[in-house]
Amino acid sequence: MVARSEVAWAVRNGHLIREPCSQCGALKAEAHHEDYTKPLEVVWLCRRHHKLRHAEIKRQGITIRPEPTTPHPRRKPGPKNRLNTKTALVTFGPAPEVRKALERAAAADQCSMSFLVTKITTDWAKTHGWLNETKP
Repeated sequence: MVARSEVAWAVRNGHLIREPCSQCGALKAEAHHEDYTKPLEVVWLCRRHHKLRHAEIKRQGITIRPEPTTPHPRRKPGPKNRLNTKTALVTFGPAPEVRKALERAAAADQCSMSFLVTKITTDWAKTHGWLNETKP
């Protein structure tokens, strides 16, 4: 249950914001992992939609990497040992109409919203000179 404990820690410490269900807007939502090796990349789903998502994954024959069965190595407490600040998940709450547009675009491109938002922000940063590919 490494991924679940990482999410719980991040929510408790304000590094990850619990959001409503991305499907129906229910306030009581659970963190769904598409890939357990990326514990802070989650989609917030109510219990009903979480179960439906896992049923869909099973039906499609998609394999989600299972969490490791070995015990989680002991770590010293503190954010440096929990989150890599260079790759920490950034959460934001776009307006509902923007979120719906992003969901439609991600579905049309067959990619995750996380990937799409990363691509859009990276392209914007390059266009506006905030990200220079030639510099290390």
